Amino acid sequence: MSSRKGLLALAMAALTFLSACGSGDAPPLPVEVDGGAPAEQQIGERLFVDTRFAEYFAAHMTGVNDPLTVGDPVVQTVQNVLTGPQPGPFAGQSINCRSCHFVVEFQGVPGAGNRTYADFTTRSPLPLAMNGFTTTPRKPSAPYDKELPGLNHVAFGVHEPAHLRQIEDHLNSAAVKHSGIGIDSHGKKEYIWFDDPNGFRLEFYCRPTSD
Repeated sequence: MSSRKGLLALAMAALTFLSACGSGDAPPLPVEVDGGAPAEQQIGERLFVDTRFAEYFAAHMTGVNDPLTVGDPVVQTVQNVLTGPQPGPFAGQSINCRSCHFVVEFQGVPGAGNRTYADFTTRSPLPLAMNGFTTTPRKPSAPYDKELPGLNHVAFGVHEPAHLRQIEDHLNSAAVKHSGIGIDSHGKKEYIWFDDPNGFRLEFYCRPTSD
């Protein structure tokens, strides 16, 4: 119990310190901190948005608690494939974990909305240019094709054909397109597969416990 209280006290101290020591004109961003959450979670939530761990901040700061004179250009804007560049929520500061995993920063912004993990952009910024590149891809440039070199499918084993029928019933009830239960031409066992929303093929293959 004492260790729990110690962690909570540490969390409160860290939150107070981080709240008072912003690295510039931080926007009033909501931080998903639940007062009843474990201390380590509360600390983690604040560290996730803190901008003072970046190399840019270390190289350009005048003091650890002082705002930057010039913010990192990489966070001035956020790329949006639908509307073009959007003003960056951390403009004037340096990059942080949240810059690649936005949660509610663009909620209510036309053409953006609540885009958890920045799924509205195809690239994430690189704080330091590497071989001339300033961004890195977030998603494949083309839809996943299981016939190309790489992952073809992921298979899960079930012990009885009845399990496959249960899976088939669930897929039907959810209106998910699937292969139907078939017989593998090699192993002579029943299977069923479907493609997930990203195009990855998931298969359930009957492997009786006696095998």
